[in-house]
Amino acid sequence: MLWFRKEERPDWPADEGTAYDAVVARVATSEHVEKQGRSTGRYVLEGARGKQVVYIKKYFRLPQWMRWFSGLELFPGPREAKHLQWAAEHGVPVPEVVFYGADREHACASFLAVEELTGFKPLHEYIPAKLSVCRTREQVRHKHALTRRIAEIARTLHGHNRYHLDFYLCHLFIRLNPGACDGFELAMIDFLRLKHSRRRRWQVKDLGALLFSSDLPGITRSDRLRFYKHYCQGLVADVRHRSLLGRVLRKAARYHRSNAAA
Repeated sequence: MLWFRKEERPDWPADEGTAYDAVVARVATSEHVEKQGRSTGRYVLEGARGKQVVYIKKYFRLPQWMRWFSGLELFPGPREAKHLQWAAEHGVPVPEVVFYGADREHACASFLAVEELTGFKPLHEYIPAKLSVCRTREQVRHKHALTRRIAEIARTLHGHNRYHLDFYLCHLFIRLNPGACDGFELAMIDFLRLKHSRRRRWQVKDLGALLFSSDLPGITRSDRLRFYKHYCQGLVADVRHRSLLGRVLRKAARYHRSNAAA
């Protein structure tokens, strides 16, 4: 299985096997990380249309049951590409997929390339640097708008019974843009684990992870309550909201304990 965004295909060999090998053989330009049988890196691709910067995830080791008995569409690259497509179609801002592939007999069983989020910064770095002290009304409005937009992303996912399962601020990116809504753009990454389920435990996991990762300079108790107020808008309003909040607080506390023990 090999898929290229339509405008990318002329830049690669016509033979699918050769093109697959060409992707795997590419060497990362920077930010190359290898762990647990996979790698992630930043790649600068040269083609007929000039330079393009992408991030490519390569998966070299998969469980044997997946490699030999799962359909190729369930391999990590195609699966995350499908999740990203679903998110984009439902209004969740995500990087655009450039190409992906899967081959059960290849040493690199799967890969996925997405466009670089040029000019974006992760929220766990942006918030302490820019919003740790809000001295002006404009800064306060900016933080309130950011809080609302994060809540909208969570509400969109959970309203469709989809759960990110790694809903940390480090997976949310921001870029200031005066022409955009609220003066900035947001994007979310790492959708491999996106889960479709009606079980509330995944909602608690997502919100607990987000609450845990919000332990940063610049994020106050009022900010967290404001997030929850926005998040609950449009969802079923009943006693579950109070019960949910208690479960989320306990989940975040467990994350803190596990992190302290690590």
